Amino acid sequence: MNKEIGDRIKAIRISKKLYPKDVGAEIGMLQTSYSKIERGGNTSVETILKIAKVLGVSAAEFFGDVQMVAEPVEKIGFVTREEWVQGNREIINAVKEEIAQLREELSLKKEGYKQKAKKVSRKNK
Repeated sequence: MNKEIGDRIKAIRISKKLYPKDVGAEIGMLQTSYSKIERGGNTSVETILKIAKVLGVSAAEFFGDVQMVAEPVEKIGFVTREEWVQGNREIINAVKEEIAQLREELSLKKEGYKQKAKKVSRKNK
């Protein structure tokens, strides 16, 4: 991750009036580890999704305007702006796919619970 994304996560957390220890606890992480993410430390897509869920936002909101960060990255010389933007788009698309998959799994679980509830109500009649 990078500092700008960590700053966005922190700003959203603060706007929700949550403390780092609260978010960290919700995602099963120590406050110190969670705080490293807000300072720009690396983390997994799974953790990003967990943080987004706790904060009640889409993980894509953490990435914001990728052009804003592309210029400094290009100046450092690691990648071109286009490569950086494309890489971030790929990350965002991966996050969106993961969210869609999680929604599908949740939908299937809900359907399974509905079926079980119907069976129980039939037995109780």
